[in-house]
Amino acid sequence: MNNTARVVDQTGNDVSRRTWRGWWRDLPAWFRIGFWAVFATFVVQVAFAIRIMVGLIDPREVTLLRQKGANVLYTSDAMWDPIPGALLIRAGLWGRSRNDVYFIRLDEHGTDEDLKLIGAKFPNLKTISLRSATITAEGLNALAACRKLDLLILELTDADDAVVESLTKFETISDLSLEGALVRDASIPMLKKLPRLVRINVSLTDISLAAIQEWRTSQPKLVIQTERDRIPDALVASIRWTDGKLSRRFQGNYKSGVPAIGKTHAWLTGSNLNASHHAGLWWDPAQLDDRRDGDYVFTLRLGDYEAEPVTIPMKDGKFAVDSFEFRMPVTEAEALQTKATSTAN
Repeated sequence: MNNTARVVDQTGNDVSRRTWRGWWRDLPAWFRIGFWAVFATFVVQVAFAIRIMVGLIDPREVTLLRQKGANVLYTSDAMWDPIPGALLIRAGLWGRSRNDVYFIRLDEHGTDEDLKLIGAKFPNLKTISLRSATITAEGLNALAACRKLDLLILELTDADDAVVESLTKFETISDLSLEGALVRDASIPMLKKLPRLVRINVSLTDISLAAIQEWRTSQPKLVIQTERDRIPDALVASIRWTDGKLSRRFQGNYKSGVPAIGKTHAWLTGSNLNASHHAGLWWDPAQLDDRRDGDYVFTLRLGDYEAEPVTIPMKDGKFAVDSFEFRMPVTEAEALQTKATSTAN
């Protein structure tokens, strides 16, 4: 015997077995079609938005560089956006990729380990800025794997002739900046080996004007920038530490001075010493007591330590040399300890 209760409506129709499927089938066809169209559109839009959000997530290597303070740009970042947001949507749909990175600015955050990562993971890199970075020839050798690298900025680094030798592997570089680096005349033959080089900046280096003039004669199409075109008798200094390391920068406090003959020292103080114009390691003879002949004594204090004073003769308004070294009684790490101690106190 069936004990299921029967339910009837006011007209006597049996509705005891009515389900949601039955209710749905009883709805007008136009309503059901419209509902599914709206629902499908909603699902597609949600999937579209999720794909864009996921696609805009940086690759792990890019995230690591940005955590260090690097500025990383993709090819899409440099493209013209005809409709605001269109390129962002496109980038999200295609997905961020290491292969799309064309620009990295590490500057003072850069190390050899970063260059090894970049050389291995960013094959299409075109521009990298390593201004004031702590790098060596080992790091640049790894960066040579970026076969599309066009612009390399090594300004205010300790890049020397050994580092320049590693640059001969960079066959695609057309623009190179070595401003304030430790390169000398001996670097020129190696720099001449760069087949696509069209512009180079060697301002505030140890490369002499005579060597630059000969270089220009041998490569007349190459644009060579140097402050010696304007100030041929400029004097540039570097720092020699007790461990033999040569540098042209110091990230702690400094005090640099040069006396004008018959007058007291003209002092320059500050922090983050480098070879940029008027920053303690570069002098224009015209600013020194009207170029009066005599001996000029240059002094430098880094942290709590003083370098050996350096005496440079001037005759006929010109210094006897165009570069010299300050010899410090400690290593760079010991001089920087002054900054750490001062901060702790």
